[in-house]
Amino acid sequence: MPTQAVLDQAKLNQFVGKVLGDTSATLVTLLAAIGDRLGLFKELAASGPATSADLASRSGTNERYVREWLGGMATAGYITYDSATQRFNLPPEHMPALAHEGGPFFFGGVHEMLPALAGVLDEVIESFRRGGGVPQSAYDVHFCDGGERFTMGWFENLLTQQWIPAMPDVKAKLERGALVADVGCGRGRALIKMAQVFPKSRYVGYDVFQPSVDRATANAKAA
Repeated sequence: MPTQAVLDQAKLNQFVGKVLGDTSATLVTLLAAIGDRLGLFKELAASGPATSADLASRSGTNERYVREWLGGMATAGYITYDSATQRFNLPPEHMPALAHEGGPFFFGGVHEMLPALAGVLDEVIESFRRGGGVPQSAYDVHFCDGGERFTMGWFENLLTQQWIPAMPDVKAKLERGALVADVGCGRGRALIKMAQVFPKSRYVGYDVFQPSVDRATANAKAA
């Protein structure tokens, strides 16, 4: 018979607290995803403090659900609540992460992606049993949409302003004119940005997922 380990109660309590915190953070992220999808953060940023009825009216949503969402987000510290006015507010310091689409700190794309990851959980578990993998086509479109939104912040604010200048030889070649390949280009946003800033170079994107190729082609034509 194996000897039963003596538990350190303090370590047990500490770890249970960690698991509880991680689980709570997951639920907060799901609430944030709802706020992003419905435009609730952006509405608070654009039009200012609101009661649940105000925000529901302004966003075309149901007050009962909005009330619960506001309470959860206020408890998590994403928004604030003024008991005197009974209004909820998105602080200006929180707006870059939650409401400024395309900015360098915006997390809306990630909040859109994460629920889509959970959507293929059964397929991932089956891959653990049998090997293989989960094709990109199995993922909800929000996975790719969210990824495009999230990385746009990098490409618009960091790619040509910081990342490429950190490689002076590469920057000089792009300025003179080079042939650039992006293998795994997704929807082509990085190449489009580079083409706008370094127009003397030629850019070719490759991807194995046809919907991404189609969207990249459309994005390039639109740009």
